[in-house]
Amino acid sequence: MSDSLVSYPSSIHTHAPRHGGLVLLPNDSDLDEERPSIFDTPLPPCPNPRKRRLVDDTTGEVDYVDYTWPDENGEERSNRCCKNSCPVCVVINAQRVAGAIQLADPPWWFSLTLVGDYSHQIVRNVSRVIHYARVEIPTFEDVWAAEENPAHTGVHIHGYLHAGRSDNEIDEDVFQDVFEGAVRRVGIGHHWKVGPINNPQPGFFGYPMKSVVGEDYEVERF
Repeated sequence: MSDSLVSYPSSIHTHAPRHGGLVLLPNDSDLDEERPSIFDTPLPPCPNPRKRRLVDDTTGEVDYVDYTWPDENGEERSNRCCKNSCPVCVVINAQRVAGAIQLADPPWWFSLTLVGDYSHQIVRNVSRVIHYARVEIPTFEDVWAAEENPAHTGVHIHGYLHAGRSDNEIDEDVFQDVFEGAVRRVGIGHHWKVGPINNPQPGFFGYPMKSVVGEDYEVERF
């Protein structure tokens, strides 16, 4: 997944949005500047790798030493700290999350805007939207991440959806109606989007974590 930039796939849908709609974000080829990708960023070794506990059998003294091992290419790998507060490990952790989402193979993506300014507000509002959506489609399974607007005008989210066994039976217009009703009931931003995932490009599922790299580096916020 390290060979291309993150992008949403192009869409053939031309639905007119009603406070939202089935409009996908453009490919990177349609933009003047490239988006950062968590898969294309060269990473140094973890600056604070975990050490191995070593006990001297003769003296009983305990020491902590570097722990490394050779990878499949024969290069030395360190036992990284794995903390999201680490500028290196947070990117690797995000890559693993994106890989897990890809393995789950969600058929839908969605975004919501003006979901709150603080973590508890954001979690509450997004959870309420999904709750009201589940009234109509009880099998919803979702995963999402929050991101501050580039102009610091609020927070939006990007996420992915499963609709359980009904994925292939739900029409896109049904999703639009369901999300429109849920968004109105919660009272968040009127600009929202939902659509199918068609032949995702490499790195597609890393898009919600893009704020951990590039000029918009916001690891603490993320």
